[in-house]
Amino acid sequence: MRTFLVEAAYRYQIPLGEIGFADNHLHVLADICNYKRPEVGKMLKGYTAKKFFEFFPELKLLKKQRGLF
Repeated sequence: MRTFLVEAAYRYQIPLGEIGFADNHLHVLADICNYKRPEVGKMLKGYTAKKFFEFFPELKLLKKQRGLF
């Protein structure tokens, strides 16, 4: 997950400081420049989710079966 997050930050040219993972969320110190916080969250989350589900497609299928998608 950390790799996907770093790739996303590199893609959108967002310098990352520290990254910390908790049970079900993460904390990131980043220089977001002229972006708004929700924009940055959407960019990083969208990219990492896409890559994550490409790498683990079975997880997306499980969500669909449970009706969570």
